[in-house]
Amino acid sequence: MTVPALTHVWLEAPLFDDVLARLPAAVAVIRPAAQAPVFSNAAPAQAILASSMLRYDATLMDACPSLRLIARTGIGVDNVDLAAATARGIVVTNTPDGPSESTAEHTVAMLLALAKRLKQGNDNLAAGKWGPRTGVLVGTEVQGKTLGLVGLGRIGRRVAEICRLAFGMRVLAYDPFVPD
Repeated sequence: MTVPALTHVWLEAPLFDDVLARLPAAVAVIRPAAQAPVFSNAAPAQAILASSMLRYDATLMDACPSLRLIARTGIGVDNVDLAAATARGIVVTNTPDGPSESTAEHTVAMLLALAKRLKQGNDNLAAGKWGPRTGVLVGTEVQGKTLGLVGLGRIGRRVAEICRLAFGMRVLAYDPFVPD
């Protein structure tokens, strides 16, 4: 059985030009409408490349009669009405490994920002507070500290690895799905 090609793809979020250049010439890329509602031009879409910013419900699916695929660019599909998609024969996919590394890196970056009090320091800098201060802006070192994690899925395991290897941190974790 031959599956017909998807020739009309609606993009929720912008893609890099080099990624778009890899699409076959027969694929028409439909970008969100510049004005609300953003889905106003999605009717011809056979596929939607969806991030987590918008909700994909029965109303939208009915407005796109040729829709056959909603491809999520992340792990979760909580913004897609799965029952409505199933009832209409629309396949919903996700990318379970896609954002794991960047999310783990972001988590470690936030940990460092908190430990070093970067927000407070940046706010002082932006406000021109150069002189003596009554509240000393001192962060803490993470080297050798203990980190507690809730969840040891792909992201949690990677955060633990980065913190152990890069900072010599002791990592304690809880995950009901991971045996001791």
